[in-house]
Amino acid sequence: MNHESRVAKALRTLDAPARRAPIVWTGARIQEELAKALLPLVRKQRREAEERTYLEREARFLRGTDSPFLQARLARIEARIAEIAPPEPEPTRRQRREYRKRLAEELADLRRRADRFDHDPAWAEVLARETIAERRAQLAESRRAS
Repeated sequence: MNHESRVAKALRTLDAPARRAPIVWTGARIQEELAKALLPLVRKQRREAEERTYLEREARFLRGTDSPFLQARLARIEARIAEIAPPEPEPTRRQRREYRKRLAEELADLRRRADRFDHDPAWAEVLARETIAERRAQLAESRRAS
């Protein structure tokens, strides 16, 4: 099952009519559901990043060798690195500040709508983006710490 269908399922459950006892969709509950739905995607991105760093390290070691076998290995490594999505450039401070400000405004608006039970799939997407952004910040922080 791919991550889009998991997200779609999470969004369907948010919009589902209350047949049994009504579910209270608090911001934390929504964030938890979307985090569960997006976990496979985050894991895949982490695996790809780890593989990329490993391959880049190996490629640095192999560069400058004359052996045709090692040159072929280097070519395969570079092809695989090209297949893996390139890492996104780090945003500037200003971009981060603007993004956080815009996200906070959208989140406040969407939480107000959620409180009025005016369900809109857009607020779920904003919460998903916020979850991913927080996870990326945690990963960056743990990388800096190590």
